[in-house]
Amino acid sequence: MDANDASAEELLALVEEIQRQTGSLDDVPPDLAQLLRRVKKEQGKPVEDIPSEEIIPRPGFVVKTSDASGAKVFINMCGHDKVAAPGNWQGLQVPEEVQAALDNVDSLTDAQQESLRFPLSMTPPQPDVDKKGAACTTFDCCLNEDVIKTG
Repeated sequence: MDANDASAEELLALVEEIQRQTGSLDDVPPDLAQLLRRVKKEQGKPVEDIPSEEIIPRPGFVVKTSDASGAKVFINMCGHDKVAAPGNWQGLQVPEEVQAALDNVDSLTDAQQESLRFPLSMTPPQPDVDKKGAACTTFDCCLNEDVIKTG
């Protein structure tokens, strides 16, 4: 495929495949890297190489809820130790400041709100079907493994 004849979508797919295989555009010839960065920018994608690591999360539990229209939504809660734990969370014990913030969620100071920030990785919504074959939406949400075990 000649880069001049490729569509923006094809070039973007190429960028993503190169980054998946190598982790960055540093190993790509400079002219190609510049072209690929331009395509990413035109597509509204982040141009910077963001360090990432592929993980296989461990299953935790499922949250069943619904969206504004009443349609079922399932959130598959998973855990992995590579996802950061919030604050000074260690092991399976909920830190005192987190428990205090949860107990007073309606009247939190800014500092107390910070203790309720949980790093996570979440997939985009995925169309799915439930056990009865009805349409629903699913998300996969990965938190720190100790947080999931505590839940």
